[in-house]
Amino acid sequence: MASDFHTHICHPGKMELVNGGKGSAPLWSLPFHPWETLQMPDVESEELELCTALGEIGFDKFRGALPYPHEQLELFRQFLALADKFNKPVVVHAVGSSEHLLKCAGEFPKLRFLIHGFSKHNPLLLQELLKQRFFVSLHPSLVQEEKIRSFLKNSPRCRVGLETDNDEALVIEELYAQMDIPGFEDSADSHFREFLRI
Repeated sequence: MASDFHTHICHPGKMELVNGGKGSAPLWSLPFHPWETLQMPDVESEELELCTALGEIGFDKFRGALPYPHEQLELFRQFLALADKFNKPVVVHAVGSSEHLLKCAGEFPKLRFLIHGFSKHNPLLLQELLKQRFFVSLHPSLVQEEKIRSFLKNSPRCRVGLETDNDEALVIEELYAQMDIPGFEDSADSHFREFLRI
């Protein structure tokens, strides 16, 4: 089954992690997007117990409710501590510096991280993130990117999947078909389950 690693739209019967999909989806994440979040909210323990993952959370060098980098990163760390306490995997929105991301993630070695919407046409960066134990969800625009496709063809079983994000016109099965990489969809399904421990 084609796993959608990050979507804002619930599609009944699909294997997907729905951003903010409480009550509408079996697998859903609790989002505190850096574009909108100014402070650590009061989150009920019950909500944290029920959600499948925390996020998307993170930081954004070019757009954020808080100044970048210090205040955004401090809030990010607070959310990571919360995820760590409740043993929840984390969906990350990270724009601006992989160094900040690697440093913050290194402070929480037990957490599982999914970099959502990876859009860099840079297989070396993708390789580095995978070496550092991240799961990575590719932005739909990279489905036809030959450098990324070549990397994936030569890196079987790497922790990479696809997502539709918030685009209602996208169909996850069609995105996997466009990749046209033997075994990629099955590998992504396996890693989707590994990330969420389902």
